[in-house]
Amino acid sequence: MVVEHKNEQRRDRIKSPGSEHWTAFSSQILTVSSPTKLTPSSEKFSTTSSKSDNAKKTNRKNQKIKQDKEGEEEEEEENDVESDSWSTSSSTTDHDIEIPEKLSPLSLSSTNLSTISQQQIPIIITDSQTLIELHEELFDLFRDAMKSLTVQTSTTQQRIFVNYLLNNQFENIYSSPETPKETLKFKSSTVPSSSKQTPVLSLNRVATTVLSSSLTPPTTISSMLNERQLIYLHDFESNLDIIRKRIQFNNQRFNKIQSDTIRLLTSKAMEITQDVINLQNHERKKFIEHIRLTQSLELRIKHLWHNLSGQLTHELSIWYEPQLYPQFWELDPTETPNRERRRLQRAYCLMNKKYFQSHVVTEKLMKPTLWYLFDSSMGSINTSPSSAHQSMAIQTILYRNEKIEYQCRCINVTPSTEIKGELLIGIQRIYFVADDQTTATTKSSSIPYQTTYFYNYFSDDFNSFSFCFDQIREIYKRRYMLKDIALELFLTNGITLLLAQTNQHEREHLYKLLLKKNLINYIHGETLNDVQLLWRQGLITNFDYIMSLNKLAGRTFNDLMQYPICPYIISTYDKDILDLHMTQNYRDLTKPIAIQHKEKEEKFIDMYKALKESHELSLADNVDISTASTRRSFGPQSDPYHFASLYSNSGIVLHYLVRLLPYTKMFLDYQDQNFDCPDRTFHDIKTSWWLSSYESTSDFKELIPEFYFLHEFLLNKQQFNFGIKQNGQKVNDVCLPAWAKKNHRLFVNILRQALESDYVTQHIHQWIDLVFGFKQTGKAALDAINVFHAACYYGYPIDTVGDEVTRKAHQGIIRTCGQVPKQLFPQQHPSIISTSTVHSSNGTVSSVPKRSERGIFEQTLPIDSIHRHALGVKWGDFVGSYDQPSPEYVSKHECPIPVVQFICLSNGNEIICLPPYTSLFYQQNQEARIRSASTVNTTVSDTSLSNDPMIVLKWNTSDSVVRCRQLRQQKQWYNFYISHSSDSDYDKITSCASVDYCLLFMGKKSGLIEVFKVKRTKTLSPCGIELVRRYLPFIAHRSPITCLHVNKQFSLLLSTSADGMLILWDTNRLSYVRQFKHDDNPIYCISASETTCDICYLCSNGASEWYLFYLTCNCDLIGSLTFSEQINCICFTNAPEGQAINMIIGGFETGKIQMWSTWDLTLLRQLDFHQLKSCPIVAITVSKIDRRRLYISDRNKQLHVIETNGQINSQINTNRSTLLKVAQPPQVLFLT
Repeated sequence: MVVEHKNEQRRDRIKSPGSEHWTAFSSQILTVSSPTKLTPSSEKFSTTSSKSDNAKKTNRKNQKIKQDKEGEEEEEEENDVESDSWSTSSSTTDHDIEIPEKLSPLSLSSTNLSTISQQQIPIIITDSQTLIELHEELFDLFRDAMKSLTVQTSTTQQRIFVNYLLNNQFENIYSSPETPKETLKFKSSTVPSSSKQTPVLSLNRVATTVLSSSLTPPTTISSMLNERQLIYLHDFESNLDIIRKRIQFNNQRFNKIQSDTIRLLTSKAMEITQDVINLQNHERKKFIEHIRLTQSLELRIKHLWHNLSGQLTHELSIWYEPQLYPQFWELDPTETPNRERRRLQRAYCLMNKKYFQSHVVTEKLMKPTLWYLFDSSMGSINTSPSSAHQSMAIQTILYRNEKIEYQCRCINVTPSTEIKGELLIGIQRIYFVADDQTTATTKSSSIPYQTTYFYNYFSDDFNSFSFCFDQIREIYKRRYMLKDIALELFLTNGITLLLAQTNQHEREHLYKLLLKKNLINYIHGETLNDVQLLWRQGLITNFDYIMSLNKLAGRTFNDLMQYPICPYIISTYDKDILDLHMTQNYRDLTKPIAIQHKEKEEKFIDMYKALKESHELSLADNVDISTASTRRSFGPQSDPYHFASLYSNSGIVLHYLVRLLPYTKMFLDYQDQNFDCPDRTFHDIKTSWWLSSYESTSDFKELIPEFYFLHEFLLNKQQFNFGIKQNGQKVNDVCLPAWAKKNHRLFVNILRQALESDYVTQHIHQWIDLVFGFKQTGKAALDAINVFHAACYYGYPIDTVGDEVTRKAHQGIIRTCGQVPKQLFPQQHPSIISTSTVHSSNGTVSSVPKRSERGIFEQTLPIDSIHRHALGVKWGDFVGSYDQPSPEYVSKHECPIPVVQFICLSNGNEIICLPPYTSLFYQQNQEARIRSASTVNTTVSDTSLSNDPMIVLKWNTSDSVVRCRQLRQQKQWYNFYISHSSDSDYDKITSCASVDYCLLFMGKKSGLIEVFKVKRTKTLSPCGIELVRRYLPFIAHRSPITCLHVNKQFSLLLSTSADGMLILWDTNRLSYVRQFKHDDNPIYCISASETTCDICYLCSNGASEWYLFYLTCNCDLIGSLTFSEQINCICFTNAPEGQAINMIIGGFETGKIQMWSTWDLTLLRQLDFHQLKSCPIVAITVSKIDRRRLYISDRNKQLHVIETNGQINSQINTNRSTLLKVAQPPQVLFLT
């Protein structure tokens, strides 16, 4: 308010009350000749002046000037220092004006500047005093205007702008047009600064500019301000741009510093967090590892108790309980190299009593002995039923802590179930973890005893499993549900697994992944060309060839819809004698089984034509082609066919196997938990043939492989109640034709002989064309009347069906109608190369006719011999065969050691002679082609030896130490096993046997059988093998072990004891199988067939009688013989089944040799050589491959060789691409 009052007074002094112009007079400055008119604003410049005020004003100014002069020198020095930065005045400045510090160029607004610019003030100078006052008033007015600006900025910017404005503001100001330009001069005077920091501007140039020449046109303040405003705005914008760039740069620099700081802080924080997490993870890992080790320990203890309980609870163990032990038998899935399944195993049968005959006591699943030791709910870790349930595969992973490389969804296809789960590929093992973790009780009413006991009761997953990569022997691609998405794995233990993936891509990836693993036992599967050439050259049997074709065509025992197929051969079932030489006794192999009679052909042709016409009419009725196509592929009017179902499907397989567990339960599931009508049940071979070949229009079926090797499926051993037929006959065992003499085993053997007959050999390729060849599809199938329902063929597009109900219906059709095998031969199958020389022998003896044809020796056979009911059978081409001439004594050799055992190597070139108390480690050949090869080469004279080092064990030493050495390379014995028993006599080893370089069995005087795992090594043991671990011993015998014999082909260990006990052990599961005991006579010799696993052993009552007992591999007694003279040893001839009737050869104390038929123990030949008189025979064997030499050792350390005369054909075994070098006698090696 004070400032405004002073300004008003100043404005009053500038303008007089009655004048029109403002004037100034001065004697010191030029006078203005013509006054300039001034037009002030009506509000700002309308004031009244008074002399008193002017006087006071003048006095105040003079005082101020005086005060300023006193500090002029000091102020000038300071102004000179700051003149370069804050002022634009020259050195000639006469008068300085003080500018208030708060004035700022940034405080100028457009409004303020426009207000000032509107002031148009003409200046008229009258006198010097008035001019001075006007000058002061102008500066006071300007100062007040500048004070009114309110923009805040820095002091430096204020000074720069004020200096610039005051020094350049009035340079081009002109007088009014009426007043000439006058120049005003002021004496130098200095206005003192109020502060050192206040910029001081020169007034000289301002006054000179204002009062310039009157000749120059006057310029208004408005135009001056507008011009300066533009200049200021331009400079101001430039400064703002600079400031913005600086701010932007500073912001970027700040952001960079900030980001670097944040990054550093984040990194440090992450490091700290990671350290904390690592510490926590370390503690967690320690805890988890502790839990894992605890669970692993629990599992190990649990498994050890399982194994121990399993060994101690069978029928000959100390914890045996009859009410808890299974009484039924089912088929063991273990396959031989020829794909035969002959063994049975214990199983619980939990079927309802109504399915059995009245006298049968059914079983109930009960908790076994010591079940409380394995109750998971009592464990320290597993506290709930859900957590207690752990699959064996997961437990194995947990125990081994194995890394999983790959996993995928798959289905484990079994005959009874389809188990979905995850397939895990680890570093060393394969795991299958089932989704459905229910026990086997809910899956089937037939449960294997071993599986049930070890897993079922102890909350383990029966459906999960695992195995090592080194157990894989073969891998084949398979189809499943008519889609090419499955793999079948053949393991070394005889088990096969069918695993179906979700699609073909996953199957291919899994196949390649498995082949990249270290499969040390993997062998490349036989190719179609190789196996066909072997058959055409007569090197393999018809049965082997058909089973090989089934394997290559994708037929498997794991899928009932793709079960292996074998042909019906015999068509005569109503005769007492079957003559295999007569062609009318065979079926027509050129035609399907359903049209064996001519009149049936027209019926099926008419059926095809009717379906075709119906199909064409249905297509014509459909206007929409796409709809017609859909109906053609999936509707009831599908492609026409001759037969609505295949000759092999799940119903046919179960129809045949209804008497054999576990297929009995599958049959009940198939028939809605009921047996079939008794008249439709498989009860008679003749009826089945008649229905299949003539009578029925829908029940036409080929045979299954079991007809040619397993007679147990024809017997009702489980006493099932199949009902009574309409004629009043009870359905029990399958009725046989008369020529089988009610002997089911004989019936199967005769069928096998018929399959290998000359007629079948010459015509079987025509049946192969129908089933596996070019007559499957196309015009050839139509001409052969061999067209089936479309759902039986591969490629049936079921996935394209959109309706879920329809899709399931078609899936049901696929599961019941059957699936046509994979087509192997697009062209006609060739016949055998030479039919004139093809029969069972390893080369036909052309110079000597068959004894059966000459009638020689037939009169020595009993008139009621069962061989008389089947004529034309093949006896085989081995030494002593009934078809061969009498063997001749060839040579005698002195032995350096007493020989009590012969080992014939699989290559046929070496025979190892072992002394008492020794055993041999060697690699046995599992290839079926070696055993079934039927032709040898006589053109090569050299003999190649095996590269197997072969390691010999010696026991029964004085220090009870088992020693070993290599047979060829070493002479020194090395310690192998030292018994630590305190009672050395009780722990004395009495017999040893081995399975390759994997397992070692030691029978002891106590009746215990020690089991060891061994492996070959080149560094850890000087002899080349070492003990890896010791398994639980086999506990069953109560007397000293007398013999141990291993049959690798059937995975069996046979053990006998001094009390007449024979026990079979499974070498895969290391478990008890079954026992046989006829009497208490000690058994001192045992042998088993390599082709059938039939068992023969010798025992004696110790007085004057010796006995021979002959059993099947399932311990069914075939026959027995009693001798009045001592028989010391026995062996089998192992000619291919069907091509020969093998023999049991026995050596007597008197040097006599007898040969008995393996069909019925009929004596076929007796050899009495004078060279063997008084030579007690202690060991006997037949050479491998050719089987034409008999090697005999006696108690006098002599080796005798007996050989069959005759020439054999020369053939080449192309499967091995080498010549079978067996013309020269095998090399005999003695352990010295």
